[in-house]
Amino acid sequence: MDIILKNSRNGSLTCTKDSFSLHSTFDPEKEAERFVSLIESSYIPSFIVITGPCLGYTAQYLKKRFPDSKTIAIQYSTDFEQYSKNWDFSFSITKQSDTDFINDRLFSVIGEEKLFSTLFISWKPSEKAWPDLAATLWKSFKDLLSKAESVISTRSFFNRRWFLNTIRFYNAVKTISIPEKTDKPIVVTASGPSLAHALPFLKKHRESFVLIAASYSVLPLLENEIIPDFCITTDGGWWAKKHLEPLIRLCNKLGITVPLIVPPESAVPTELLSNTPIVPLSYSDFPDKLFFDATGIPFIAGERNGTVSGTAAVLALNMTTSSVFFCGLDLAPSLNCFQHTQPNALEPINNKQDIRLKPTETRITSSAFSGSGSLGIYRNWFSSRNESFYKRVFRLVSEKDSLEPISHLKDICIDSEIPECFIKNNSKHSLSYKTSEVDTTRTKKQMNNFLEKIKAEIDTNAENPYNIDWYKIAALKEVVLSERAGKKTVSDEIKEKTTQLIETAITLLNRMSK
Repeated sequence: MDIILKNSRNGSLTCTKDSFSLHSTFDPEKEAERFVSLIESSYIPSFIVITGPCLGYTAQYLKKRFPDSKTIAIQYSTDFEQYSKNWDFSFSITKQSDTDFINDRLFSVIGEEKLFSTLFISWKPSEKAWPDLAATLWKSFKDLLSKAESVISTRSFFNRRWFLNTIRFYNAVKTISIPEKTDKPIVVTASGPSLAHALPFLKKHRESFVLIAASYSVLPLLENEIIPDFCITTDGGWWAKKHLEPLIRLCNKLGITVPLIVPPESAVPTELLSNTPIVPLSYSDFPDKLFFDATGIPFIAGERNGTVSGTAAVLALNMTTSSVFFCGLDLAPSLNCFQHTQPNALEPINNKQDIRLKPTETRITSSAFSGSGSLGIYRNWFSSRNESFYKRVFRLVSEKDSLEPISHLKDICIDSEIPECFIKNNSKHSLSYKTSEVDTTRTKKQMNNFLEKIKAEIDTNAENPYNIDWYKIAALKEVVLSERAGKKTVSDEIKEKTTQLIETAITLLNRMSK
């Protein structure tokens, strides 16, 4: 139903939906002021998310009471878009299926750290006018906060590892190879079970495209004699190295190299870093940008993402003027088979744990259910891109696959259709690179000087806001909780953890240099 506007007793606008008054018919400003005065919060919110604020009378009072807080309005109708100027950010949700999109936007604007100090409030009259929409949205906020908690936990666990991986990267890399833009289509291989059905197609048309292989998909490609132009890895965990070991064996056996696209924080065998052309990937965030600035090592720009496929998608679009195609991008649990195309580098390790009472089938099924949450997040990313993305990015599928559609992403069936750009580019392709050698002695000295400078700054000027990002690497959870509590000084625990981590990095750098 339409929103009906009319004047209240004091002359200000009020409105109704159906039989529900969305603001006071007497004094909507006074009503809003009273509402804000009754808000209870044990902390100073970094953001305030208010649902269904309608004409936005609460905005001025929220700003007055919480002057340092950013405000975000989520309206239940597009009829209120003209009042969006009252808020720092404003979104509209008109159907229950919009909640994923809204929460993606909130996560993007607020970030996982500030979500822990975000205040969520509801304009109650709107709850009565849009009960189902409001209930669905507020239920989805629990998922949003769970996602933030998961990301914080992951970062807390991996921050130290990522940081030390970065030290190893700059200590070992010797050859930098930056690809120039191509006019050929790019195929990115993920490792979903459907990749197996695409392998004959990829092998047949191999000369028609540039092939970027996510590290998980390298082994099945090589087993089918398909050599990628690039391998990309973004994982910082120990398992990431296992997926890269086939590249080492390939290089040793055939005497060739496959350039490795990798951010410094990833876990990569030292042998690959030293003996393979490296395409450094920079997210241009902290401390990534500082290390690239300190060493002067060239890089290509990348976008941080929860999945290597998302990072590869954005990168591939920047590497070509043509289209980008994905294979093995299932992004859904497979209940009846392995979650990754076989052979998989981790399967020989995993199947050693299989026994009669807990056979392989049980492990596979359990893996499908445990991974469904993260796959949903990755699927949402691919289904919430802009229009220009979907004009150039496609998924290659086979009639043998039983894949769920990914919203807005077009599927091309390789059994009945060959992408036109493959036909136009069926000659043997060549890639151009800008290659440079790294002066390892100079790089190690630059890294050591930079780390010593950071350590000295923390020791002598701990309260400098510049240091906060270093504290987050070593003690993220402690920093987030400290900020939520409104503490203005850095605790000894945070400083000690950070200093110890910097000292560990310096020791590692010097030990590897010998």
